[in-house]
Amino acid sequence: MEYNHVHTLERLIRLGLQPLAIEPNSKKPLHKGWTKETIALARILKYNTDRFGLRMGDKSLMCFDIDSKHHENPKWMLDTYYKMLEDQGFDFNDVIRQTTMNGGGHIIYRSVAPEGSTDISRNRSGEILFETRGVGAQIVMYEMEKFDNIGDLPILSKEMEKMLFETAKAFDQNLDTPKNVFQEFNSKISCADILRDNGWSYVKEDDSKIYMLRDGDTTSKTSAHIFKNSNKLWVWSTSTPLESQKAYSAADLTIELCYNGDKKAFVKDQKSKFNSSVSYPNWFSTPSSGFFNETYVTDLVEHAKKDPPKKLLGSFWCEGEVCFLFASTNVGKSAFSFRVADCIAKGFSMNEEHLKNECSAMKILYIDFELSPRQLGTRLSEKLVSSKNLVVMQPSGDAEIGESVVLKAIENSITKHKAKAIVVDNISAINTDNESALEAGKLMKNLKNIARKYHLSMLIVAHTPKRDQNEKIELKHLAGSAQLSNLADSVVGMGKSNQNHGDRYIKQLKVRSFELEYHDENVLLMNLDMLDTGLGFTIKDTANERDLVNTMVDRSERNQEIIKLSYKGYSGGMIAEKLGMGKSQVNAIIKRHKDGKEE
Repeated sequence: MEYNHVHTLERLIRLGLQPLAIEPNSKKPLHKGWTKETIALARILKYNTDRFGLRMGDKSLMCFDIDSKHHENPKWMLDTYYKMLEDQGFDFNDVIRQTTMNGGGHIIYRSVAPEGSTDISRNRSGEILFETRGVGAQIVMYEMEKFDNIGDLPILSKEMEKMLFETAKAFDQNLDTPKNVFQEFNSKISCADILRDNGWSYVKEDDSKIYMLRDGDTTSKTSAHIFKNSNKLWVWSTSTPLESQKAYSAADLTIELCYNGDKKAFVKDQKSKFNSSVSYPNWFSTPSSGFFNETYVTDLVEHAKKDPPKKLLGSFWCEGEVCFLFASTNVGKSAFSFRVADCIAKGFSMNEEHLKNECSAMKILYIDFELSPRQLGTRLSEKLVSSKNLVVMQPSGDAEIGESVVLKAIENSITKHKAKAIVVDNISAINTDNESALEAGKLMKNLKNIARKYHLSMLIVAHTPKRDQNEKIELKHLAGSAQLSNLADSVVGMGKSNQNHGDRYIKQLKVRSFELEYHDENVLLMNLDMLDTGLGFTIKDTANERDLVNTMVDRSERNQEIIKLSYKGYSGGMIAEKLGMGKSQVNAIIKRHKDGKEE
């Protein structure tokens, strides 16, 4: 039996609602003045159409409109939204749910406080995914028989209505609007990284979601998930510092976990970071007059006060500076430099106390001449959720390796990606003859010019020639040291500890913007290990380099210590073990002393 729509229209009018005649194959009402006028049944039927709409706002009526056709996976979006509501205990018996012409959905309900139409979330192109249709709007009744019982609809509670809104916000992808602090932050920072830095654990992921587990939870399988296409966190666990059944952007999440809910403090902090990393101030009193820029001393002092150096890696490396990191083979300098690049891309600190990053997230190129894609991949974990700001670049198989070619390719990549920082691993790939003073100096000047030209922060990784591992690290151990280090703003040496196999340390050998903090007696001790996100470092403490390498600044002091222990009855083997030396070396020193050749 064919459905009789007239019966439904009559019922709606008796209830004080306003049905409308709709133009065929459209959503447009055929009545003039329909937003305010009362339209009788006869006027509706005279248009001889089988398509009808219903005015919103009357009797507190609202519609939650789901326009899934604008999503890359419409069915998934619609099904997931309904499932999320069900999981929260949303009662669909209190609403009318219908399928729209384009496969989307309507949820019609009575509101405690009906309002006008509101956009809730959009896709990356700005097209609406979720919106409300309220006072002054109308909807098409696609399944009219469902509206026969509309008079029985209860007023939806504030909690249930909030659930509709908050759940829809989880699908918002609109990050390409004009930038403010929140949009800038959300477009560059991953919710997964924020959670992981706050003790949460990666569990798994599928095509659309990343699943996370809260800190300390040993019973649940997951506590929340992150939508990949929107970078929105959805928490269902009630045992976290976060509100359950609510969508969080990266900025929302950071405000709650890192700023104790203080939005103003977050905005103030981020604004200072954005301003510092986007551009450099005009430090010059007068315009350029050819080769030189001109300024006055008083202005230099004033500008320095207004724009103090911003740390990228604590006092080891500052924004806008060229830094050298060097070490022997297999110490872990590549793993360290990659972790530094990842943190800079995200605007995170590798360590808040010693390796603080005061700059916002920025585009950084990691130019890797050392490893193959497979080798680099094996050092990383699938749990590492990196930022799109980090671009890993490796030479193609047929790439010509030569200084001029490589430098030009680097410049092209900087302009292409609008990079603010680069890591070059390592310098010997650009010029294998960098131990030559002339060649090293030429190369360093070219790199320095690139850094100046593009206002870059640059970290250059370098090898050190073979050295005695019982020696302290010095500038002379940097290949091509004088020519390279003279033009560098900072130089960082990295070494192994002879006390613990996995321990590494870094020390400052040259700084320009800060006092020398991490010197011989105060090196930064770290542990190299396979972490949750791949090969990485855990900061331990500061230490005296002498204790790590078992070397004594004065050889005579060392020898005297050996003789003293010998007189106390220590064997050569016992002394060697105590001082971290070879037994034969210790015995030779004792013998020379007994022969009167060495005191």
